[in-house]
Amino acid sequence: MPLLVSAPGKYAPRRVKDCVSLVDLLPTLVGIAGGEVTLPCDGESLDPALTGVGTRDLAISDYYGIGPCVPYRMVRQGRFKLIFTHGHPDQLFDLEDDPDELRNLADDPAHAGTLSGLRAILLDGWDPAAIDQKIRTSQAERLFLKATRRGMCAGEPAAWTAPRPTADCQGLIRLRRISQICRRTMWPRSLMAGCPCPPICKQESTMSTAPDHPNHGTFCKTERRPDA
Repeated sequence: MPLLVSAPGKYAPRRVKDCVSLVDLLPTLVGIAGGEVTLPCDGESLDPALTGVGTRDLAISDYYGIGPCVPYRMVRQGRFKLIFTHGHPDQLFDLEDDPDELRNLADDPAHAGTLSGLRAILLDGWDPAAIDQKIRTSQAERLFLKATRRGMCAGEPAAWTAPRPTADCQGLIRLRRISQICRRTMWPRSLMAGCPCPPICKQESTMSTAPDHPNHGTFCKTERRPDA
């Protein structure tokens, strides 16, 4: 993904092939404004690249989401890219000769020095084994709490209530089945007697969960969401 910088009065037009990262934006913008970053910062100013001088040509990316299920980090410097997946073989690619990343060079003796250098950068201040253990401990704690809660609530999470952000309105937001919040966020009627909340013109289908609601457990077309 290209990074575009426009400052006609400060930098002459040029195209730079060096790798950069989002963490470089903070020191760069602060420097352009005449300041200096004094707090710890992983990025470095891109002013050298913008003025035609070389940079460290480096980008590092971490990923802990769906897919690998273990700590995962990528480091790119120059034409080479190293992918490290905890507990799995390294993947090293030459993006100039192999832009589609089809030939893994990690076991090629001719690239042993490149692999060693990129691994040193990748593992500097980053302990994948400790991170993996921390994640698994957190998962075990959350699964224990989830199981305990289900046991206390006879197999179903208890509903919870929260006041609406209107001081004069006594309505409550009720949610049931926390796993369904994203698609079944429940709202009470906003046009109840004495409620000053302004209505909105668009009606939305919602599902009422208040036990005393006439449409409890069914979809209701007459309820309205309050203004955001």
